[in-house]
Amino acid sequence: MLRFLEWHAKWWMDQTGAIVTTNKTLSEGRRAYAERQAELRGQIRQSFAHTWRDMKRFQEIACIIGEESV
Repeated sequence: MLRFLEWHAKWWMDQTGAIVTTNKTLSEGRRAYAERQAELRGQIRQSFAHTWRDMKRFQEIACIIGEESV
């Protein structure tokens, strides 16, 4: 999930230059939207990374407890 969010943020940033129009206002709006979407994906990724930071350790503990109960 973290890799997907990282990729998706980059994809949104790539979109900032992918849309070509002669309408300056529309171009600025699309750019701002794409940048905001990239920023949101980055924030979600950071939140998930923080929430899951101890997941590997929890899995190790669960395996140890599982082995002890057998």
